Amino acid sequence: MELTDSLRNLLGETTQRLKGIARCRFLPRTVLELGFGGQSKAEKELG
Repeated sequence: MELTDSLRNLLGETTQRLKGIARCRFLPRTVLELGFGGQSKAEKELG
């Protein structure tokens, strides 16, 4: 899955706004949804 600029911004803003357990659940779920290589892609593109 390719991350567009708008999707990258949305994910970044969401990650910054979430706190605690909500953030802990959001991040791994996002990585899973990115599919194969999702972890390295998320780290590279989202920080």
